[in-house]
Amino acid sequence: EMRENKKESEKTERLKRVQEERWKREIQKIDLIKIEEKNMRKEALRKMEEENLKRQKEKENEEAKRKMREEAQKQKEEKRREKMERAALLNMEIKKMQEEKIEKMKIKTMKQQELLRKQQEFQRKKAEQKRIEEEELRCRVTEKIREEDAKKKEEYMIRRMEEMKKYERLAIENERKKE
Repeated sequence: EMRENKKESEKTERLKRVQEERWKREIQKIDLIKIEEKNMRKEALRKMEEENLKRQKEKENEEAKRKMREEAQKQKEEKRREKMERAALLNMEIKKMQEEKIEKMKIKTMKQQELLRKQQEFQRKKAEQKRIEEEELRCRVTEKIREEDAKKKEEYMIRRMEEMKKYERLAIENERKKE
């Protein structure tokens, strides 16, 4: 009986140890799961912090880019304004020079116009003189041509008359011969 009790006791003891081992393993599993969950939470927190830092950096970069763009835009506007001011000054200077040039041109033009008017008057007088001379020449030539034509006509008429007299004589002679 004692042996049986001892066996029973050992068996119970073994079962107890096995049970304890199982519980230890279970507890270890639970501890591992807890540690794993803790690590996962830490990892998740770390990732969230990284994301937050990343977003923060992106915001800072965007802000820096925006500031740079604004600064570039301001500089561009400033340059454009300075360029416009220079252009306005240059335009004023050009306009002044053009006005001076126009005034000089007016004076020069007036002198040229006076000279041109004198030249034209001279040319007109010269042309009038030439026209008169050509007209006189034309009249003389026309008169000569008329005279020559009249002379030729007269000569022609004389020849015709002579020919007619000749024909009359011939006709008279022919008449006499027939008689």
